[in-house]
Amino acid sequence: CKSNLGNIYIIYKEPTKAEELFKQVIEEHQNFSFSYINYSKLLIDQGRYNEALKIAYMGFEIDNQSSHLKYNLCLSLYLLEEYKKALKKIEIFYEDDAKSIDISILGANCLFKIKGSTIKNEKIILDLLLKIKNNDDLIRTFITRSKLLGNPYLPIKFLKILIKENPEKLNYLSFIFLLLAEQNEFSDIEKILQSYDLDKIKNIEFFINLGASYQRKGDLTSAINFTKKALEIDSDSSTALMNLGALYKESGFLDMAEEYTLKSLALEPSNSTCILNLSGIYQDLQKTEKALEYVKKYLSINPQSSKALLNEANIYQSQGKLKSAEDSLKRCLKINPNEFRAYFLLSIQKSSQKDPDIQNQILSINSDLITSNIDKVDILFAQSNILHSNQRYSKSASYLKQANDIKKIIYKTDKEKYINTANILMEEEKNKQIPTFTKFKKLENIFIVGMPRCGSTLLESILCTNPEVNGLGETFNVEKYFNQKKITPNLKFSNFIPTNKSINEIKVDKQLYNYSFSGFIVRNIERSKIIHLIRHPLDNILSIYKAHFLSSNRYSSSIKDCFEVYLSHLKAMTYFKELYPQDILTISYKEIVSSPEKSIKELICKLNLEWNNSYLEHEKNERIVHTASRVQVRSPINSQSLNSWENYEELFTEDLLSDENYISIMEILNSQKVLI
Repeated sequence: CKSNLGNIYIIYKEPTKAEELFKQVIEEHQNFSFSYINYSKLLIDQGRYNEALKIAYMGFEIDNQSSHLKYNLCLSLYLLEEYKKALKKIEIFYEDDAKSIDISILGANCLFKIKGSTIKNEKIILDLLLKIKNNDDLIRTFITRSKLLGNPYLPIKFLKILIKENPEKLNYLSFIFLLLAEQNEFSDIEKILQSYDLDKIKNIEFFINLGASYQRKGDLTSAINFTKKALEIDSDSSTALMNLGALYKESGFLDMAEEYTLKSLALEPSNSTCILNLSGIYQDLQKTEKALEYVKKYLSINPQSSKALLNEANIYQSQGKLKSAEDSLKRCLKINPNEFRAYFLLSIQKSSQKDPDIQNQILSINSDLITSNIDKVDILFAQSNILHSNQRYSKSASYLKQANDIKKIIYKTDKEKYINTANILMEEEKNKQIPTFTKFKKLENIFIVGMPRCGSTLLESILCTNPEVNGLGETFNVEKYFNQKKITPNLKFSNFIPTNKSINEIKVDKQLYNYSFSGFIVRNIERSKIIHLIRHPLDNILSIYKAHFLSSNRYSSSIKDCFEVYLSHLKAMTYFKELYPQDILTISYKEIVSSPEKSIKELICKLNLEWNNSYLEHEKNERIVHTASRVQVRSPINSQSLNSWENYEELFTEDLLSDENYISIMEILNSQKVLI
């Protein structure tokens, strides 16, 4: 009973109580081998390998036929890096227990540590190949164990042998795709695919795993296409539907992400991964209450889920509940210290930046030992943030550059998308007749446009201190209306966009890339004003470079690309302001933070709103914020980030500052006499 109770304590994460019980049982019943098995396993799980080895030896002396004790003994030697000793024991035990898959897998891993990729004809290797070749469950076990033992390339080697023997067995390919992707060996995947006609393959797992592999590569277009091929084989595959939903989320197509994830959940209502994915989708859709509802639902099923606690923390940050966010992140990391995104979320909270324990925890992580590039990027950004908070700017810049250089490998730049959209819509505007507008007293829509990280969340927060103003965040409402109006010319924006408050509300949309649609907004959305918010280009671009956007804005990892997009946006707004000078207001971030009362009063007057001193105390407004500035916006108006680029001068090399795009940016801003 005590031994069983000890195992229960392990399940409930109380190892100290479990250890006490195992010791008691060994003292009271020295010949009870199960206590030695359980105790040695507990010690292994805690990384106490020498103690585990001692207990396993004691148990083996009592019961030398126990396969569990044999395994724990050999595993302890392996984890102590005594590979030759471990292999010698395994070879002895293997003679009596050749059927044991555990001993076989451990033996193969020992050989791999000793001989590397040269292993091939040893008996243990040949026997293991025979055992797993027709058993997918055993292949999965072999893969999982080998990865835990630090040998991810061992199952890759085995699978390559099996594929060579039987290239038509597509399940082998499904396994190897994911393994190769985890090791960033994408060229090997490409080589394998060259031997197959994908149009003839009808194996759903093949395409599901291939899609997942390309997702890891960062090629979301290919990932989506491969996952769609899986759905062509089986349109009711809940896994394929769920994966497609996740891919659309990562690509920024949130409506489609919601659609496919809900379809998956309808087929498999108890799928907790789907529930968690929906929480993330609703968070991105700015449906915060729904997001929290789904993450709480997931946590009721899986209370020890680090991913769910990560999502919960993200939601709490959006709500301004920073203490709750920190608590969730700490719980997350206690469960899984390798949940690297949690370190990044902690690193953007001021309370965490000042906590020496959190600082040391983040800075002590060696990013070179992290295999996943995505995880590596998260920790490098986290370390850069902590170093920045300690004013160690040069070191912070170094980590920041490393992080963005890796992101450029993972994600292809999307600068052309933003530049081309602006060019196309400016060209279209040339063919439009400038409308004659009747003056309006009551404003209905405010559109804040500009570059990401220009201070738009601060400005939106200031405006939303007015109870009649409703901040919508960054929506795609204008782009959707633009596309729908081509089909239904008489469609009104007021009918297209549902209201959440009273009919008198003023809606603020801070989708910054709406700058491309400025002409369309002026001509088609009545009772509207556009505010073009400008920040010093170097401060702005540094902030973009530091932001670690989790979707879209892929150009943000290249300062040169940032210059190109900044110039494109500036040219577009210059063009639209010349056409519609009465409808587009310009304000600079520097004006807001340097002279808040003067600049905000002038803006409020131009918007025909009533002045109230609450505009100067936006931080007291407990509103939900979804953008990358969700933590910073909780602070009072301040000018601390002005000229922040000077701390990172080493990033802005002479070549960059002499770049024709930067020169053009400064010429335009100087000609317009913008205070930056």
